[in-house]
Amino acid sequence: MNAPNLGRRQFLQAGAATGGVMALGFDSLGNIVSAAEEAPKPAASPFGPKLFDTWLRFNPDNTITMISGEVEFGQGVNTGLATLAAEEMEADLAQFRVIQSDASFVYANPGTHSISTNSSASTRNRYDQFRKIGATAKAMFVQAASDQWKVPAAEITVGNGVVSHAASKRTATFAQLAPAASALPIPQDVPLKDPSQWKLIGRPDITRIEIADKCMGKADYGVDVHVPGMLHAAVQHCPTLGGKVVSFDETAKTKKGVKDILNMGWGVAVVADNAWTARSVAQALKVTWDNGPYANYGMDTMVKEYSDAIANTQGAVAKTTGDVAAAEKAPGVKLVEASYVLPYLYHATMEPHNSTVWVHDGIVEIWSPTAHTSNVVRACQYVLGLTPDKVRFHRTIYTGGSFGGRGRADVDVEAMMISQQMKAPVQVVRSREEDVQHENARPYQHTKMRVGLDKDGNITSWWHKVVSQSINGTFLKEVTLKDGVDYAKVREDNIKLMGAFMSSPYDFFAANATPAVPPYNNLPNIHVETVTMDGPMGVSHWRSVGKSGGIYIEEAFVDELAEAANMDPVAFRKKVLANNPRAQAVMDR
Repeated sequence: MNAPNLGRRQFLQAGAATGGVMALGFDSLGNIVSAAEEAPKPAASPFGPKLFDTWLRFNPDNTITMISGEVEFGQGVNTGLATLAAEEMEADLAQFRVIQSDASFVYANPGTHSISTNSSASTRNRYDQFRKIGATAKAMFVQAASDQWKVPAAEITVGNGVVSHAASKRTATFAQLAPAASALPIPQDVPLKDPSQWKLIGRPDITRIEIADKCMGKADYGVDVHVPGMLHAAVQHCPTLGGKVVSFDETAKTKKGVKDILNMGWGVAVVADNAWTARSVAQALKVTWDNGPYANYGMDTMVKEYSDAIANTQGAVAKTTGDVAAAEKAPGVKLVEASYVLPYLYHATMEPHNSTVWVHDGIVEIWSPTAHTSNVVRACQYVLGLTPDKVRFHRTIYTGGSFGGRGRADVDVEAMMISQQMKAPVQVVRSREEDVQHENARPYQHTKMRVGLDKDGNITSWWHKVVSQSINGTFLKEVTLKDGVDYAKVREDNIKLMGAFMSSPYDFFAANATPAVPPYNNLPNIHVETVTMDGPMGVSHWRSVGKSGGIYIEEAFVDELAEAANMDPVAFRKKVLANNPRAQAVMDR
């Protein structure tokens, strides 16, 4: 096994040495893993029914292995969450090693139904959780030492992972106390440190705990996963989106190292005993394609469709206040109009999309650098017919970038389907070219705005229309790579699971950087609508999602309004947002 799996085995061995009870099971490869559960279970504490083993493992060398429900993409979340726990635990941050959790719902994002790293929310959402994990662990160590040494808990101190009693000159490491501490009842409502006592949180000189491994090439990513008996698959997708395979050169199956070549419908998968053979044969393979309904569909066609929609299609209303039409006709009002177009954007993650899947013995094991574990688990139901309790999930320790691009399960679905046919573990790694052409991009968007200005440069009305594909409307659509999957049913399931967020009559993300939301949402006479377009291109979240392009459009247009009002752009904004103290403070800063 490769380094991540060796590390997990060491984690288990260390647990056995400390005498703790392992809450997680073993998979067929000896990894820490448990089956995904169907729904979150209510817990008596902010971190679930167990603290030791589920979240923390104290190793004989006094290092600490912490299990995180978040994914380390390079944003530093492992260090951030470890810092929160270390602060309250009075541990040295250098003691910490962080690994990613499985799909057990104890690791779900607090207050949600899923395990997902998104929205720049990891530290914000888990801030209290990981501080309480650290504080509770410290309290349990203090109590264990008090019980063993027969001294008052109030006389015991903790520092740098060592528990001490000054009067008797006794000390013990966390690892030494772990067996006794883990057997104690979990205390409730342990007080947290006052910020004035912080030694780690907020310091600018904290060294990220994974940097050394990354700099020395020791860090392991999804592309580094190796499972015994693993085959490698490379896919040649249709050059036109939505096309299908008609036939391919069957003689390529005889090439050395090739195990099989599969007609997947949506592409041809070359399966080989090494990645180089799979990729080189896939790239050279002669395939006859049915180019499908979008064979002659190009940017010219799409641009015209979006322009027509701006001009002629009534959108779903996201916000309407006052009477925009009447305000536009008021005497002395000057109308300023502008249209903006944003292109599709590729996420350009340093690590191409990949997944390793093994369908066997009525279960599926998945090694994935996904951002959205729960999406992949749910995809197994539609693609493989396997319920969550039959899914064994291994998230890779590191992921080479995401920016929203790893929230979809498309490569995972491809690997599931190929592994199911090959009856072996299969790793799919996209080439950069395949990644660019078939990755789910930030949506193309056409926006038109019209604002009324009075003679003093005040905004009297704001009309705003966004035409875009819907990210929510294509959520988990990748499961339709499997023939016979009814996306209407998948969509219905999504709405039941995620509620109003998925069923909003207007496109949530398209309206997320318009006067439907702050800071310009309190202006008089506002009308915002969105038109949802369909098309062959897959779309997904892209760093800050609707705001990534929408804020540029909105603020660039405000600059145009300032020019039309003959005002400095900052002065114009301060005037327009006079009743918004937060916006004023931002501009002053």
